[in-house]
Amino acid sequence: MVARTPWCVTDATVPVVGTLLDVDVEALVLTDPTVVLVQPPVQGNPPHLADLSAKRGWNLVEIRINSFDDIGRAVGAVADALEPVSTGPLHIRADECMERLTASCAPIESASQMGGVALLSSVRDNGALGFGEGSYLAQAVERMGCHVAPLSGPFTQLSLEEICALEVSTLIICDANPDERVVQGPLSKFWIVLAPHESLLMPSPSLVDGLELMRRSLVDVVQLMNARREATP
Repeated sequence: MVARTPWCVTDATVPVVGTLLDVDVEALVLTDPTVVLVQPPVQGNPPHLADLSAKRGWNLVEIRINSFDDIGRAVGAVADALEPVSTGPLHIRADECMERLTASCAPIESASQMGGVALLSSVRDNGALGFGEGSYLAQAVERMGCHVAPLSGPFTQLSLEEICALEVSTLIICDANPDERVVQGPLSKFWIVLAPHESLLMPSPSLVDGLELMRRSLVDVVQLMNARREATP
């Protein structure tokens, strides 16, 4: 890697060449890349980036990461762009990553017994961010066999009152530092699944680490629910 944006997680010595919408053209040219990977915004790539790539012979590869399926496709697309031989080490790593992604979302036995679930992040005393239908996290959890609460959009800011009014029994909190007073107070009526892995908030192949943790936690909750039902006369 010869260049990056400020948000790319890699060696800090790799120079930053701006962002997709504010490319430092001079800095980018100095790094002399052969492949430029971009996640295009809704309005499309800046025309000057496409023109510059064509002029200098760079391979401009667009990778969209909006849905869970997009993440899987991105893994293969990066390998294809950087390695012409499909049996090379990058493709082997891509295949391994895809196997882990698939396994991390395998159906959980009796997951439907959990009732509905809600996916939350940034849990504070004024509410939380909810992941609804169309978001990559909701799609991943649905593959595990859970019914995700319908929200007004893929990413919806919810008040505590709106969270408590959701027709769900379980909250999956993807937050390393949720407000404990909120979790143990207004939200204590729900089953709580803590999945504090930071990768869950980044739609990338590293998402698999957080999904594996989340799946293990959900399996534990399902088993606990089943045990309590069996113990109830």
